[in-house]
Amino acid sequence: MMDRHCECTEVVTMPREEFRELLEEAARQGAEKALIEAGVSDAVKLARRVDGISDAFWRAFIGLLVVGLGTALWQGMKAVATLKTGGS
Repeated sequence: MMDRHCECTEVVTMPREEFRELLEEAARQGAEKALIEAGVSDAVKLARRVDGISDAFWRAFIGLLVVGLGTALWQGMKAVATLKTGGS
């Protein structure tokens, strides 16, 4: 059986959330370093840019769709009002 007793002379304690953040940052930095060493960091940057462009396209598309539907609804309401008032 493995002895779990540590004969460390220095022990560091920190809040669990701070430890998680430290681990996440270390993992992110390690991943970035690995991508750079593998020579694919530029491809990752390009993928992020394409993803950003795609998001912008969809936001613009949805905005235009909402404006178009709003305009069509408004024109329909005007047409109904014109018909109800006898065309004046």
